[in-house]
Amino acid sequence: MEHIAILDPLYVALIVDGTKTIEARLLPDRRAPFGRVTAGDTVYLKPTGQAIAAVADVRWIRQHENLTPSAVDGLAEKYHSGVCAPDEFWTQYRHARCALLIRLQNARLLEPHEAPAFTKRNRRSSWECLCDTPSAAA
Repeated sequence: MEHIAILDPLYVALIVDGTKTIEARLLPDRRAPFGRVTAGDTVYLKPTGQAIAAVADVRWIRQHENLTPSAVDGLAEKYHSGVCAPDEFWTQYRHARCALLIRLQNARLLEPHEAPAFTKRNRRSSWECLCDTPSAAA
């Protein structure tokens, strides 16, 4: 399955250079990408306000449900170095109920002609599954 992750441009650069190896999504409920990503999937990386710039493969995922603030603290302690997010990130999402940690590998920049055609459907979402788009069904 193919996905589009919309990220701060700094995080796209950190993924491509191998510094950031884990994309963390802490969520209030089981919304995408929770339950949608599996090992072997492809994630296209789109910097906020820009075109798709890079691609990476999913090596593994870790999903967590029914989180408590102390469980989020535990995830922060275990995955902080791979996520490369400031402490404020973990504090902001301390009351998340679900978490998806996606281990990325083989990240590389794309030439413009390599990126899939994409029109953002949900302006509030920072993750979209290409299988959900009308053009993917055609």
